[in-house]
Amino acid sequence: MLRNRLYMGEFEWNGHLYLGKHQPLVTRDLWQRVQCVLDGRTPEASPRQARFCLFGLIACGHCGCSLVGEIKKQRYVYYHCTGYKGRCNEPYVREGSHR
Repeated sequence: MLRNRLYMGEFEWNGHLYLGKHQPLVTRDLWQRVQCVLDGRTPEASPRQARFCLFGLIACGHCGCSLVGEIKKQRYVYYHCTGYKGRCNEPYVREGSHR
């Protein structure tokens, strides 16, 4: 279902791609981002990481490592770089905050 181009306003017929006349349900950008996530699917999240909505979807803009979530003060969700490729000085980012 998530691979169906019809949701972004296109369809395939006899091996050719056509632009539909219907109103797309999702933008082309969103559909393409979903395809990237599906193509690079990571192993199943551990129960601990499953509660973080961005788990496995975002990477550090500085070094490219994955970002992991943590709960601070039993209430706030923060993401930070795993530092897998070496120490990364990027700061924690609070979920829902805008830079």
